[in-house]
Amino acid sequence: MSETSQHTAHELAQRERHAARRIDMSGYRAPLIGGALAIVASWLLPYTGNMTALDIAFLTERSFDYGISTPERIFVWLCVLGPVALTLIAYFRKSTMLAQLAWALSGIAMFFSIFAIWMRQTRDQGSGAGVGLILAAIAVLFVVYGLYNVVTMRTEEQEEIAELRRKEVYLDPVAQQQAEAFEGKNAHSADERGPIDDRRARNAQRRAQQRQQDS
Repeated sequence: MSETSQHTAHELAQRERHAARRIDMSGYRAPLIGGALAIVASWLLPYTGNMTALDIAFLTERSFDYGISTPERIFVWLCVLGPVALTLIAYFRKSTMLAQLAWALSGIAMFFSIFAIWMRQTRDQGSGAGVGLILAAIAVLFVVYGLYNVVTMRTEEQEEIAELRRKEVYLDPVAQQQAEAFEGKNAHSADERGPIDDRRARNAQRRAQQRQQDS
């Protein structure tokens, strides 16, 4: 590869790494920001009975009176870390790494929300799943949906760099020489097979001509 081609490939690789570190999440502002704010609002609403998620987070005596289980506490803290804190920080900092971490924690929180609702329905204390718990579970689903789309999609800059890398292969003189050598090798292999043996066809043609003359 020539020095110019090496320089171009190196620049494209640097641009690709830089573009991968930053992510534009504005296209999914509604599920991300709206979902995070809905989770914050759910902390002030009844989680079950007269207890809120704040009682669970701060391990108040009321939370023990209602028999809050460990998975329910994990769900509340995962909501704080993933769908709220990391999601908002990743949104404003446009950090791909933070968005991926928020997506992972939000996905785990989504599964724990199922356990939390199920445990509320099977315990004697309290009044089942409250408005706060239901709202938080639904909001987590929206945040997971938004994070999945922003983490898996490619930005316009990444698409542009990928197209430039494809074009760079065709502009590389070494790649062109290798392609030409490959084509020449195939042509040489065809020549080595020699001329096509068409003696049977010629004999059949002569016999047909003789039959026509005899008739």
